[in-house]
Amino acid sequence: AIRFQLIKENQIPNLGMEVGDFLARSSFYTSEYYLPRAKFRSLQSKFENTELRQVMEDGIFLNRFGTDLQPDIYNSWERFRQISDDPSCQTNRLRLRRKFMTHSDCLIHSDFHTSNVFMSDEGIKMLDFEFSFMGPFGYDLGYFTGSLIAAYCASCFKKYPSEQERKQCKAYLLTTIKMLFDSY
Repeated sequence: AIRFQLIKENQIPNLGMEVGDFLARSSFYTSEYYLPRAKFRSLQSKFENTELRQVMEDGIFLNRFGTDLQPDIYNSWERFRQISDDPSCQTNRLRLRRKFMTHSDCLIHSDFHTSNVFMSDEGIKMLDFEFSFMGPFGYDLGYFTGSLIAAYCASCFKKYPSEQERKQCKAYLLTTIKMLFDSY
């Protein structure tokens, strides 16, 4: 998985370009922009996946699953609380929820992060399709970007043999994110 390569500090050449291109093609070729209307509607019907869409809605957008943080830890994270409790943050989360729940633009993986993606000479391979359904354009792009941002944040705290290697890792991740968006 790409995640394990990043943990080992292996830089995958053209990762951002390859994943961005893959996601763009996948989105386009499963959308109404490419497919005849009847075929597109058939795909929408086949990949409605309302049960798992509900799981994603509850867990990501409505936070009905709560948080793994103990209440005393949550209360000690002042900046996190300020952001998560801010009414504008909550409003934006509900706007994203509406888009997530109502846009069936293309077939999305819906769990497209670095642990579920492999890259080889033959191309990109994915795992864990149980969350796949027809969803909004760009969702998988955002999810994958989030996992690269998490890797970047981890690199700020991880031990490296030298500060130069840390800087190289961070630069690689930022370049990969830029390439991802440029190629998408």
